[in-house]
Amino acid sequence: MDEIVAEEPLLGRRLHRLERSVNREVPGLLPGLVQVVVIWVRTRWCGLISRPRLNRAVRRLAAKNNWSDDEYRGVRQASHFYMQTSLETTRRVAGFRFYEQLFSLWHVLHLPLFIMLVLSGVVHVYAVHLY
Repeated sequence: MDEIVAEEPLLGRRLHRLERSVNREVPGLLPGLVQVVVIWVRTRWCGLISRPRLNRAVRRLAAKNNWSDDEYRGVRQASHFYMQTSLETTRRVAGFRFYEQLFSLWHVLHLPLFIMLVLSGVVHVYAVHLY
C-alpha cells in the first residue's frame, strides 16, 4: 500500500485526515454523536471517490513493474480491501469513542441511583423490624 500511496499521495492524505478527525476530542454527548455521523458520511464518501484514484494508481504501478494480469488483479483487490478496512476501522473507532462518552455519563447517573437503592434498602429493613 505504501507504493500506491507514493503513486497517488492524495489517497494517503485523505485516509490520514480521516484518522486525525476521529482522534480529535469532542466535548459533550450531542457533538460526539454528530461527529460519529459526520465521520460515517465522510468515510463513505471517501471510499466512493477514492476508488477510481486507487485503480489508476495500481494501473500505473502495474505498467511500471510489468505485472501480469493476475498480479494486477491481486494487488488491486488487496488495495481495495486495505482501503475499505481502514475506512471501516475509522468508523468503528468513532463509534466506540461515542459509546465511551455515553457510558461515562451512565456512571455519573448510576452512582446516585445505587446510593438511593442502598439507603431505601436500609430504611426498609429498619421499618420492617421497627413495627
